[in-house]
Amino acid sequence: MTMKPWISAIGVGLSVALMAQPDRAFTAKNEAVKNVDFHEFAEKVKGKGSFELTVGGAARKSFFTGKTYIHYETIAFYGRDDIKSTYQILYHTQEDFTIRYGSVAVELRYSQVRTCLSPSFERKYKKDELAEPQSDREKSLRSILENEEAEALLLVEYGLEAGKKYYGRLTTESYHLPPRERGGKPERRQKTVLVISDRAFPNDCELTPLYKGWSY
Repeated sequence: MTMKPWISAIGVGLSVALMAQPDRAFTAKNEAVKNVDFHEFAEKVKGKGSFELTVGGAARKSFFTGKTYIHYETIAFYGRDDIKSTYQILYHTQEDFTIRYGSVAVELRYSQVRTCLSPSFERKYKKDELAEPQSDREKSLRSILENEEAEALLLVEYGLEAGKKYYGRLTTESYHLPPRERGGKPERRQKTVLVISDRAFPNDCELTPLYKGWSY
C-alpha cells in the first residue's frame, strides 16, 4: 500500500474546521480522578491483556464530514483495481488528548497511541458526481481525482469520540536509530504504546492508515 503526501489544495478551510469545545462529560467528576503520567499508567495496567477506557479533550470538527471527534484521521482511497491500495492522509489531529481508565486519567500525545478502529464515516465518490463541485470539500475531492487520474474516491474517517467505550492494551514496538559514528551499528530501541480499539481484544482489527505507515 502506498501513501502519498498531503496536497495543498485540500488545506482550504481546515483551520476554520477545528472546533475546540470543553468535554464536560469527561470532567464531570474530576475531583475523583487521579492524573498520572504514561509510565505510571503502564505500570498500573501491566499484565492486563485488555481493559476498557474512554477518551476526553478538546472536540475537533472534521472539515470533510462535519463529524466531531477527540482525535481522528481523514483518508482518501483511490486505487484502481483495489480502491484501498492507494491512499492519501488528508488530515489528522496532532493535539494531546486524555484517556480515562477507572479513576485514572492520562494525557497522551498522538504519537503514543495506535488506533485500531472501524470507519466512523465511509462514502464513495465517482468522478462524474464531482463534475460540478458545490462546496470546498467537493472541490478538494475533485482535485485529488484529477491529480491522480482516478475514476473514484473512497472518503473514510476513523476517529475517537468522547463518551464512547473503547478497549486498550499496551504493546512494545522496536525500531533502530542510525549509528552514532561511521562504521558503527544501528542502535535498537523500544517504545511502549497504547493500542485503542472499538472492539475487545483479541481481535483481527488492523491499524488505521495513520499508524499503519508509522515510522520513527
